[in-house]
Amino acid sequence: MIEIHEVRRAQLGELAELCRAHAEYDRRFEPAIDPLPADLAERLDRLLFTEKSLLCLVAEEDGELLGYVSGFAAPSTWRGDTYYTMDCLYIAESRRGARLGPRLMDAMRAAAESAHAGRLRWQTPLHNGQSKGFYAHYGAGNGLGHADKRTYVLPL
Repeated sequence: MIEIHEVRRAQLGELAELCRAHAEYDRRFEPAIDPLPADLAERLDRLLFTEKSLLCLVAEEDGELLGYVSGFAAPSTWRGDTYYTMDCLYIAESRRGARLGPRLMDAMRAAAESAHAGRLRWQTPLHNGQSKGFYAHYGAGNGLGHADKRTYVLPL
């Protein structure tokens, strides 16, 4: 059975490998992505467990991480409220099409709502056409194009 939960400290090495696969996938759209740091697991430990400035939810089945979504709350000066930024959403290539994306997206949305955020924002490369339909399903519209990214906003 697939379980969605906050990443555990013992899973950070495996999460770092998923992040590397994600970066490799995105290089199809953004060749200039720098290599990820060798000490990524340690850096994630600091953000997730020491500073608690990042939330990372994972999809796990039989001890294997299948995908992840990460995000954080931020204040909005112009609105005087809080919004939530989804930093990453990635499903291992071998597990795409198994409806993990919607489950992780729903979990991130719930995290944003529990943080009393007024909206959930994220960006995706403009050339990632597959994501356009996926995000439109959530009512996020077509997104706003900026340089090499498309920004989406989902009112909560």
